[in-house]
Amino acid sequence: MRYISSLPRRLPANSGIIAIIVITVMEVLIISGLWLDRLKLDDMASSAPLCPLSATLRFDVRTLDPAGGRPSITARIRFAPSLPTGYDIENIDPSTLQLYVEGGTPGVKPDLSSVRLQRHGGYSASELHVTFRQDEVIRLLEGRTAARVFVGGTLANGCQFEGRDTLLLGPEPVLPAE
Repeated sequence: MRYISSLPRRLPANSGIIAIIVITVMEVLIISGLWLDRLKLDDMASSAPLCPLSATLRFDVRTLDPAGGRPSITARIRFAPSLPTGYDIENIDPSTLQLYVEGGTPGVKPDLSSVRLQRHGGYSASELHVTFRQDEVIRLLEGRTAARVFVGGTLANGCQFEGRDTLLLGPEPVLPAE
C-alpha cells in the first residue's frame, strides 16, 4: 500500500506511450526467451548422432574361390567403440540387411536364420554376425577380381547404417612353406 500511495495522483500525458513501450519490451523478452529455449532444443537435437551410422565390416574370408566349395561367408558388423547413446545393436532389423557392391546392382540378402549377436565380455562393443551364401556373393562380384562391398541395414528407429570392406575373387593365395 505504501507504494501505491507514492504514485502521482495524475499520470503524465505520455503515460500511454510508456505503457506500450513497457509491454513491447516485455513481449520481446518473452519471445526472445522462447527463442533461446528453442535454440537450446535445437542444440540438443544437433548433438544426436546423424544417420546413417558408420560401422566396421570384416569378413571371415577375404578371398572368394568359386572352386573352393565353401557354402557361405560371414560378415562381422561392429560399431566401434560402440553405438551412440540411445542406440542398440539388438535393434537392427535383420530383414533390412543387404550386401551390395559399390556402383553395382541390387545386393544379396543374408540367411536370416544365421543372424546372431555376439557380445564381448568386458568390452562394450558387440558384433552382429551375418552369413551370406558364397555363390550369390560370387555372382554379385562377377567380372571383378576385387570389389569394395557394403553391408547396410536399418535400426528399429529408422536410422540406417553401413559398413564397407574389400572382397577378392579368385583362388585362395598359396603361402610359401616355412
